[in-house]
Amino acid sequence: MENLLRRIAPAGWDLAVLDAVPYQIALLDAQGVIVAVNAAWRRFALENGVGGANAPACTGVGVDYPALCDAVQGASAEGAAEAAAGIRAVLGRQQTEFRREYSCDSPDRQRWFLMTVVALDQADVAGMVIHTDVTARVLERLRRRESEIRLQLALDTTLDGIWDWDPSTGQGYLSPSYYAMTGYRPEDEPGSLDFFRRLVHPDDWPHVMATIEAHLRGDTPVSDIEYRMTTASGEIRWIRGRGRVVERDAAGAPVRMLGLVTDITARKRVERALHDSEVRYRTVVEDQTEIICRMGVDGTILFVNEVYLRFFGKTVEEVVGSTWHPVAHPDDLPMIEARLAELAVNRPVVVIENRVCAGDGSWRWMQFVNRGRFDGSGRLKEIQVVGRDVTERHELEAGLRRLLDENKRLASGLIRQQEKERAGLAKELHDELSQQLVAIRAHAGAIAHRTTDPLDRTHLDAQAIGNAARDIYAISHRLMEGLRPQALDNAGLIGAIASLASQRLQSRPDVRVRLRAATVGPYGDELRSNLFRIVQECLANAFQHGRIQRIRIFVGERRSGTRRWLSIVVRDDGIGMALDAPRTGYGLIIMRERARNLGGRLDLRSRPGRGTRVAVEIPLPA
Repeated sequence: MENLLRRIAPAGWDLAVLDAVPYQIALLDAQGVIVAVNAAWRRFALENGVGGANAPACTGVGVDYPALCDAVQGASAEGAAEAAAGIRAVLGRQQTEFRREYSCDSPDRQRWFLMTVVALDQADVAGMVIHTDVTARVLERLRRRESEIRLQLALDTTLDGIWDWDPSTGQGYLSPSYYAMTGYRPEDEPGSLDFFRRLVHPDDWPHVMATIEAHLRGDTPVSDIEYRMTTASGEIRWIRGRGRVVERDAAGAPVRMLGLVTDITARKRVERALHDSEVRYRTVVEDQTEIICRMGVDGTILFVNEVYLRFFGKTVEEVVGSTWHPVAHPDDLPMIEARLAELAVNRPVVVIENRVCAGDGSWRWMQFVNRGRFDGSGRLKEIQVVGRDVTERHELEAGLRRLLDENKRLASGLIRQQEKERAGLAKELHDELSQQLVAIRAHAGAIAHRTTDPLDRTHLDAQAIGNAARDIYAISHRLMEGLRPQALDNAGLIGAIASLASQRLQSRPDVRVRLRAATVGPYGDELRSNLFRIVQECLANAFQHGRIQRIRIFVGERRSGTRRWLSIVVRDDGIGMALDAPRTGYGLIIMRERARNLGGRLDLRSRPGRGTRVAVEIPLPA
């Protein structure tokens, strides 16, 4: 080996030189057999097993290098075959040099090498193989390539325009997206400050340049400006331009500035629409006669209209941003708090009527429509309140209640007086008229018996007088029953109703009447009289107008909690009626009034062709 090195030394090679070189070097004979290697090669061969276990000192000396490459299999076979062909081409003097880059990974990292094969004209040495570690260079190349791919992908996919400008010359680069945004072609309008000036709306140019120049001087960390741009078609588009100086010369003057332009036309349209909507909203709000307020969940007032301020005698400065709220009547506070607590996603609106103290110190009734606004998770974010003064309505309602109470008192008194007068008249008919009629019949009978001749004129007249007195007595009895049924006093409410039904059946024996009654009572005279009159009116309407075939009457008591109720239901199968049709009579009105006077309620249900149902419920003492 040393003799060989000494022979090639005159050409610049000796052992020390080869060992000092950091590259892996092997000398080959004309057949490609390794005849000598340097120290770096020996280390490389030891790491990679070149030549196998039979190679001297694991250096690969004596190994047929091209044949070794031919024997490589697997993923590296194609590259090894190319290397073998290159080595043979150089040794055969078909080419003076062969180069190939390849990967050769160690167990702990990825590596790349450059194989260089050169021809040598030395005795017993036909060529030299040099392996140079180029891992750092390849990794840097791959990193740059990956970065370029990402940059190109960003340029190809972004809708933003990219620009690269030299402030000293006014010239620059504009990306394809930039040109697409303007509608111009690169070949027609190269990137320049003049082209940029023609794009910017004339009214915006002074402000745009002032912003850029301030950044060029170093007054701002970045240039960020919104302006209008006129495209090639004449369309006005809104643009946001952002840029930054990335390079300055030794004197600090800017020599390179990079940036982006973004089309914000859609956003500007939305902002304009929102602004117009807010203007319309404020106009509508200020034109309202209602007070309007918006407040946060912590009670901070966010907005009030002029009506609100005038009503409570406040200024914007006193109210907005504060937690001031109108003074509510103390009696209403628990109700207000309870109702506001009802606000929820599924119940966003709560209407409250309460009293508040106005700016002039008077108490006013207000109706507040409270609408809650909630976020995506269902949390209350804001409450909008619209209020209107309903004091006059409350005063009218209070007056109406007083009138209704007075009407109820008068009606109740009238009904009681009517029943009293009826009872008195019935008593007079019974005590006076009935007795006189009985006497007339007795005298007429006595006269008739004085003669035995049935054809005697006196006998006939006496009989006629007796019959007339009998008929008048029957009529007076019916009148007395109508004024004050004796059964109501003698047999109670249910007996009086049964008697009333029997009387009605005398004129309509074809009608089927069913009375179902539980044990009830006893009740006071006022309750019995009013309920009897209600049933009397129901039967009168049914028999006279209903064309009925069947009628059912139910009387009974029921309990609801601690309360007792007396229920009466009258149902017929007559022609029915339309409840919304106008009526000329007062029967239903009087029936309802009788039920109200007793503290109860009357429910009427009817449809044409489906009969009529009247239900009355009267509260009873516990």
